[in-house]
Amino acid sequence: MTPPAPSRRPGEPWNAGAWFGTQAGCTAWVLLQGIVLLPRDAVAGGAALGAFGALTALGILSWTCRRRLSFFAAVTLLLVALTIATAFLVLLCDRRGIPDLPPWILVIPAAALVWFFLFGKGRAANAPSST
Repeated sequence: MTPPAPSRRPGEPWNAGAWFGTQAGCTAWVLLQGIVLLPRDAVAGGAALGAFGALTALGILSWTCRRRLSFFAAVTLLLVALTIATAFLVLLCDRRGIPDLPPWILVIPAAALVWFFLFGKGRAANAPSST
């Protein structure tokens, strides 16, 4: 038996472990980066911790809106926000002369976003038609 295609429709049940695991996995590095940067540069460390807070708030907001928002759309939104936050942090660290975040790190959230889009699109295309 094949597993069901991922939910693309609002109102379908979400798995709490899958959602909060995804959120924690996507944002943990931002928290760690903030903790590492804070003693060396308060602005960059504070920005990383603020980005972590914003991403966490977005994740909690998405969870509370799960009856109107599909899991696929919520993960896509989280990955877009993570890509933007990563770009901001890389730019900020570069401007402040902090070599901790190399520019190639931008590839990671962007690649995850593309992979998730293609994976969801492929799974939806292979799902049995309901008509």
